[in-house]
Amino acid sequence: MKPGNWMRLIVVVGSEYVGECFQCANSDELVTSYIEALK
Repeated sequence: MKPGNWMRLIVVVGSEYVGECFQCANSDELVTSYIEALK
């Protein structure tokens, strides 16, 4: 696999995981911590 494919896979899996987290606990703290993790 190309590095780009790995990045895409990580993004897709990560976004699905984050989506589930938002549904479970849709809180400002979670959003803030996620944004901080992206920086």
